[in-house]
Amino acid sequence: MTLAIAHVFKNQIVILSDTKITPPGGGGSITEGMLKTTFLAPTIAVAFSGDPTLAKRALLSCKETLGTNPGFRDTITFFEGNSAGTQQEYLLAFAGPCRLFKIADGQSTEHHSRAWIGDIEGFEAFQSTQEPSTGAVEDLWEMDSVGPLEANGAEVSRLAARFRETLQHRNAMSVGHFCSVAASLGGSFRFLVVTTTFASPSEDFDNLGRMVLRPRGDDVHYRLVSMPPKRNGIAGLIFSFTGAKLAYVFDGPDGAFADRCSVVRFEGEGDLMKQAFEISGIEFQFADMKMV
Repeated sequence: MTLAIAHVFKNQIVILSDTKITPPGGGGSITEGMLKTTFLAPTIAVAFSGDPTLAKRALLSCKETLGTNPGFRDTITFFEGNSAGTQQEYLLAFAGPCRLFKIADGQSTEHHSRAWIGDIEGFEAFQSTQEPSTGAVEDLWEMDSVGPLEANGAEVSRLAARFRETLQHRNAMSVGHFCSVAASLGGSFRFLVVTTTFASPSEDFDNLGRMVLRPRGDDVHYRLVSMPPKRNGIAGLIFSFTGAKLAYVFDGPDGAFADRCSVVRFEGEGDLMKQAFEISGIEFQFADMKMV
């Protein structure tokens, strides 16, 4: 299942989504996951919920049918038709002017503040989750920064922190693993650099895909950094545990749909960037990789 949430700010749209894919029999490892937000064009972002195979087929078909610069009304009509009679849901966001639509059951609805798709228990957990605090094991996540954002940075950081808390929520078992954050910047969409600190030496995940947190009773913090492609409108992300020197590289053919995940062990930022490029052909944006 999926959880994707989009927020409309003045002159900006931000989309948060998880990466976990749950097979029919349950479970689902990190490397079976994918990015559930992608870009039809630099100015159009789409997040999906439902069957990932059907979503990939729809997204590629949309590009083949409407071209690399699809029109506003044609794009909405295409996904209305695709969702009719299925359980597929989409969030469709346009960068300029900023407009957000939820598409389900063959119908599109415009939203002016927030929209979501996916798992109802996941969304209810997000609604009930407060900003992370320190103390209990469940509250060890703490958002450090989201960027580059000239506006709305504090608000987006708080949303990302709450979303990560949701991925750890005991009632949100169908969502999990990593959180991607995409935003419209300067008239086009891109993924953002997100730095999270958490108090745990663990790089392990349990069978629900949630991090195994092992507080040690000291002030040591560990980092998870997401690094996006340098170019706008490219579907790909690196999620790097900088202290463990362990990274997960999400990519896909032609940067159109990131449904592959590769595990990388690296020695430093240069080594990580090199390996990620060899895997994906994508030049990723360097982020603060200070080892802790």
